[in-house]
Amino acid sequence: MQNYSIIWRVTMSLTTIVSLVSLLMATLFYLHINRHINKELEEKADTMIELMGGALEIPLWDLNQLAVKRISDTLIQDNLVVQLKVKARLGNIIYSIEKDHGMALIYRKTTIQHHQEMIGEVELAITKDFAQKNLEDLLWLLTITTSLILVTIIATTRMIIRRYLRKPLQNINDIANSYAAGIYTITSPLPYLEFQPLERILADMGRTIQQQISALQDSEERFRRAIQDAPFPIVIHAEDGEFLMVNQRWLDITGYARDEIATIADWTERAYGEGRRQMREGIDRLYALDRPQAEGEFVIACKDGRQRIWDFSTSPLSRASDGRRTVISIAADVTERKQAENAARLTQARLQKAQAIGHVGSWEYDLITGQIWGSDESFRIYGITPPSDNALSITQVEACIPERERVHQALVDLISENRPYNLQFTINPLNEAPPIIITSVAELLHDQHGQPVKVAGVIHDVTEQVKALDALRGSEARFRGLVEQSIAGIYIFSRDRFLYVNRRFAEIFGYNEAEILERLAPTDVVAPEDRPLAIRRVEDRILGRLQGAHYTAQGLRKDGTRIWLEIHGNRIEVDGEPLVAGMLLDITERKQAEDEIRRLNAELEIRVSERTAQLEVANKELETFAYSVSHDLKAPLRGIDGYSRLLQEDYASRLDAEGRLFIQNIQQGVGQMRDLIDDLLAYSRMERRTLRHDPLDLVQLVEKVVAERAGDIAAQGATVRVAAPPLAGRADPEGLAQVLRNLLDNALKFGCPGIPVAVEIGGQAGPVSATLWVRDNGIGFDSKFHDRIFDIFQRLQRTEDYPGTGIGLAIARKAMQRMNGRVWAESNPGQGATFYLEIPADDAPIG
Repeated sequence: MQNYSIIWRVTMSLTTIVSLVSLLMATLFYLHINRHINKELEEKADTMIELMGGALEIPLWDLNQLAVKRISDTLIQDNLVVQLKVKARLGNIIYSIEKDHGMALIYRKTTIQHHQEMIGEVELAITKDFAQKNLEDLLWLLTITTSLILVTIIATTRMIIRRYLRKPLQNINDIANSYAAGIYTITSPLPYLEFQPLERILADMGRTIQQQISALQDSEERFRRAIQDAPFPIVIHAEDGEFLMVNQRWLDITGYARDEIATIADWTERAYGEGRRQMREGIDRLYALDRPQAEGEFVIACKDGRQRIWDFSTSPLSRASDGRRTVISIAADVTERKQAENAARLTQARLQKAQAIGHVGSWEYDLITGQIWGSDESFRIYGITPPSDNALSITQVEACIPERERVHQALVDLISENRPYNLQFTINPLNEAPPIIITSVAELLHDQHGQPVKVAGVIHDVTEQVKALDALRGSEARFRGLVEQSIAGIYIFSRDRFLYVNRRFAEIFGYNEAEILERLAPTDVVAPEDRPLAIRRVEDRILGRLQGAHYTAQGLRKDGTRIWLEIHGNRIEVDGEPLVAGMLLDITERKQAEDEIRRLNAELEIRVSERTAQLEVANKELETFAYSVSHDLKAPLRGIDGYSRLLQEDYASRLDAEGRLFIQNIQQGVGQMRDLIDDLLAYSRMERRTLRHDPLDLVQLVEKVVAERAGDIAAQGATVRVAAPPLAGRADPEGLAQVLRNLLDNALKFGCPGIPVAVEIGGQAGPVSATLWVRDNGIGFDSKFHDRIFDIFQRLQRTEDYPGTGIGLAIARKAMQRMNGRVWAESNPGQGATFYLEIPADDAPIG
């Protein structure tokens, strides 16, 4: 019903407006008619005055009066004329009449003249009361008629609204509510055929709105997809720091997930690290922008630690639906461009460095402006300090060139006739440096119309090359002399003829040089049986199948005798033609000597075989001797030792001190003899036994040997420290353990009197071997005996002072030699000794 009330109020307002407009039009009509009537009355009064004036102009007085009277009677009969007065020239009244009248009059008073002489005066008054009364009646009639029409319209409108518009208006209200709710189809059709056009209009309006909304949604989706699929990073963010949208390119380059950079704080924390505070302050200022702004280039950190360079620009957007200010930031990843720029700068620097190293300068001569540009090296060559723009003065250049006319003419020929410009000349640098020889090469550059515009060239400091070339010519002369005097025959030939031979080559074959060059083919100097080999070698090199060859063959001299030749030849090319160059030696005497050596070697092999058989017999005898020593010699010793112990046990009371000493000496001698036999057997076994080459943990083996001697170490009050890093080697476990035992026993044995023995076992790894050392604080030895101590039965101390057999170190050397290692010692008297063991590394080859 609210809509009905609105419609009613609108209708009443329109009716009021129509009424006011009608009254205004009636008033305007009244004013227009009134003005028209007044104009007609005024024109009528003027006409009457003119008639009266015409009567007064009649010259005869009687006729004048009569005419005035007649006209006056005629005028006064008009109901509109209420007053008429006519005066003659002398002021006497000819005619005068006045009727009752109202206030509305048109009054005229006119003086009549004839030939510029006053002849009379007329006063006329016309009433407007009748016309005024008619106009007022008309106005009242219009007002009443308009009022009746308005009342009729209002009543009719109210009736129509109540009877015919209530349901349509209700449906229209429902349609409006559904449109407001986003439903753009008509669910409540309008009744009556008269409203169907309105219904179609509303339906069209709904479809249009639906299409516009769909188009807007499509536009928003296209905008979103355009941002998401853009080939450059884009982010939309609000002033509270929220990232409203981050496109895929942004995420792909940085490697961050969307939830890892939900806000500006997250982004600056990850991308800028320690510089996040300054970046956040700069970003906060972006929300006050009213126009696009380029922010500049910044280094960002990606998730994988890589750094990229982004060039940012930001533009303001409309506020978000919640009122927040938003901006869009677009980044161009310029990392590759920056790298390319750096590479270009590096290339330029390298080019300048290369020019400086190669003493090559570049220059350009602009034919339009007449300016010359030169590189830094060009200025250096000319001895000129380069200006900031590298502009080279032609006056300065010409001042450096003694042959300026030749150089100038060559440049003119290049520009005018496009002749090749390739000169070599001397210049005198302006910095008073020594004269320089340069080569200058240039080309003429043309524009798109084929007109010459620029000359581009390079200059090369070839002073050293010219000097080297001169030296080379001298060297070539010397080399030629050397070749001619060489003891080897030197040659160059093609497939079928000799191109060069030296004097020695001709001497070897008994020809002179001219005969060889003019008459002989390369195969003519080869013995017939070796020619197929020689031809094959030549073809291989000529055709490129073989670059070089080295072989021996028999040569054929001019007199028919045969000689042995050692031939060296290589393929060369001269002006594109394949040739063979080389040298040969007459090895006939050497061949004869080799034959003699082969004969002697054959005899030697026979002797070696015989000697080897003898050695095998000796080894068998040695094995027999070792077995004999092991069994036959030990048996008497056991008897002597047993009988001496019986004497000591059974006859001790009968023996005096000297007798007991003799028995003790016998037992000591037996013990020394037993030890000597055992050491000899150990040395023999070490020489004959098969040794393994196993990978070993050297430190573990050392610790095992030390643990075996723990009782002896403790009994002697000694200390043994193992200070070796982890080491690996390849050796025989038992053989290396035997060596370590012998070295440790020596260290414990040869201690200084009164000083506790201290032994250190260390080591280090090398590229192909590992080294162990055993260092003690004992009596030491003179370094001049460092080799002698490893010989069998060699001792530096008396047996009475330091017991032993003198075989232990010999066993150590023999074992290390058989394990592809070595042992050596360093010492000074009274300063201890250090024994070194070099052991092949774990990955060393077994030999």
